[in-house]
Amino acid sequence: MVQNLQDKRLLKIGDLARESDKTVRALRYYEELGLLEPADHTKGGFRLYHPDEVKRVHLIGQLQELGFSLDKIQEIVAAWRRGRKGEDVAHPLRAFFEGGLGDIRRKIARLRKMEADMLEALRFLTACRSCQDAPARDLCSGCEKGDHHAQLPFLMDALARGK
Repeated sequence: MVQNLQDKRLLKIGDLARESDKTVRALRYYEELGLLEPADHTKGGFRLYHPDEVKRVHLIGQLQELGFSLDKIQEIVAAWRRGRKGEDVAHPLRAFFEGGLGDIRRKIARLRKMEADMLEALRFLTACRSCQDAPARDLCSGCEKGDHHAQLPFLMDALARGK
């Protein structure tokens, strides 16, 4: 870490990369997009970032994991920076967060469905561990071994070959 003239502890880009678990290249790209701004530069021209930028980089990563594009994140950061009053940023941020919340809830519902499908397939596969038959849709769909109920779970049916 480096200290600048105002005695604030600033991070070099490599330190920010380590603390945020991102690459220097990603951070430079975020800066290019306007998502990050260096607080200062060294005499040698190295970028220096406020330690709070670690939080911003983590937020960017979390939003990306949830499926938000960098373009969308860029819009929100720009709206925040343009705002002179709370009311200036409230509408765009609320719209972003409401839309994002809807996307997250839909994603959670899909993940819950996938979880249920996988659990069903795992229960089905418990009896398959001792099966000596070649897997095939017509054979497996009529299976009564273990707790099979003569119906292939969705994931198994999607994988099955019709022999």
